[in-house]
Amino acid sequence: TNSMSTNVSGGNSPPVLLITGCSGYVGYHLLEFINRTFPSHIVYGTHFRKGTKPNILSTNIRYLQLNLSKEQSIAVALQEIFEQHNAVPSVIIHCAAVTSPGFCEKNMDQAMRVNCCDAFVHQLLAYYKQIKLSKNPLLIFFSTDHVYDGELLNPNNIDGKYSMHYADDKKQPDNETQTGYTEQTPCYPLNNYGKSKLAFEDHLFSHWHNLVVLRCSVIYGPPNSVKDTMLQFVTKELGSNHNRKVVLFKNEYRNYVSIESVCKTVQFFVSQYFSDSVTQYHDVFNCGGIESFSRVEFGEMVAQIYGHDASQIDAITRLECKQKGANAAPHPQNCTMCTHKLQQVLKQKFPSLAQQIENIKEQEKSATGGAGEKREDQHPGTVRAKSMKSMKSMKSMKSLKSLKSMQGLRL
Repeated sequence: TNSMSTNVSGGNSPPVLLITGCSGYVGYHLLEFINRTFPSHIVYGTHFRKGTKPNILSTNIRYLQLNLSKEQSIAVALQEIFEQHNAVPSVIIHCAAVTSPGFCEKNMDQAMRVNCCDAFVHQLLAYYKQIKLSKNPLLIFFSTDHVYDGELLNPNNIDGKYSMHYADDKKQPDNETQTGYTEQTPCYPLNNYGKSKLAFEDHLFSHWHNLVVLRCSVIYGPPNSVKDTMLQFVTKELGSNHNRKVVLFKNEYRNYVSIESVCKTVQFFVSQYFSDSVTQYHDVFNCGGIESFSRVEFGEMVAQIYGHDASQIDAITRLECKQKGANAAPHPQNCTMCTHKLQQVLKQKFPSLAQQIENIKEQEKSATGGAGEKREDQHPGTVRAKSMKSMKSMKSMKSLKSLKSMQGLRL
C-alpha cells in the first residue's frame, strides 16, 4: 500500500483528470477545453510518441507518452502518475484509439491491442484497489457509431437527396419523435474498427463501476495543429482553384456532431462528478447531432455557408470510388442515431449542423481579423446562392420510418 490521497473529489489537493489520446483531434480539443473550464484541476494528457505532444502550455497540464499497444508503456505512464507524482485521477477521459477503418481491417491484432486495451484497464484498477476512494472514478470512453451495421434503409433506392432532418421544430415538436439506432439496438459492426470499439465497451461494462460510453458520429470543428476534420477537407477542396471534382459519398448518412457539443457533453459529466457525491453511471449514449445527413448534403451545406461552388461535388457511392483506401474496409451506410437519451440527461439539445458551421465560420473570421478579410481558400467569384431556408425546401423530406420500410440491402 501507499500514501496516495483518498479524496478523489479534491480535499487538500486539486482534483486530477487523465485524458488519453491528446495527440488526436478530439483529445487535443478536450485537453484545451478541460484546462480552460476547470482551471484549478490538474490534467494529465497522453500523447502517442515523441514529437506528437500538444502545444498547449499550462502549469496545470502534465504530459505523458503512452503507447497502448505496449504494456510496459502503460506501466511507465501510470507509475509516473500514481507513484512518482502521488496523484489519483478521479476522472479518465479515454480518447486514444486507432481510428482508421482501413488500418484496422488490415491489422486486427493491433486494432484490438489499442482499441480494446484490457491491460490499460487492469493496471488502472490495480492502483485504485490500493486506495480507499470516496467515490468510484469516472471513465468516459469514446466509442463510435461504427458499432451499428448501418442497414436502416436500402441504399440502392436513395438518390442522395433524402435525409432524416430533425432540427425543424414544425416537423418535430419534441425530440421523442426522433428515430434511428438507439442505445438498445443490437450491434453488428461491419468492420474491425467497430468490432474493436464494441469489444472494449463490453470489457468496460464488466470491469468499471462508474462508466459513460459515448458512441460518437463523425466529429467536425475548427482546425487545430493536430488534425483537420471533414469540414476543413470540404472547404479546402471546394475553395481551391483546381478543376477536379470533390468526391463525396451520397449513400452514407451520419449525425455529424461538432467538437463544441462533444466538449460540453464531457463538461456536463465531469462537473456532475465533482458536484454530486451520489450520481454514478454505467451507461452508453449515442453522441451525435440532431440531424442526419449524407456526406454530399454535408458538403452542399458547407458550400452554401462558405460561398463555394457546390457543383464541384461529385456525388457517388463508396463502391464507385476508385480513390486509394476508400474501400479498404466495409463502411456502415445509414448510421442515423436517436440522440434523445443523451439530450434528456444534458437537459439541452445540440445546435443544428447549419448553426454550428455558421458559428465556426464566424470564429474563423474573428481569428483572421474580421469578416471583411478574404479567406485564402475562398473560391473566386462565388456567392451564397441559397439561404438555409431555400436549401431545406429544395430537399425531398422523408421520415426515417418510411425509409426503414424499404428492404435493407448491403452494397
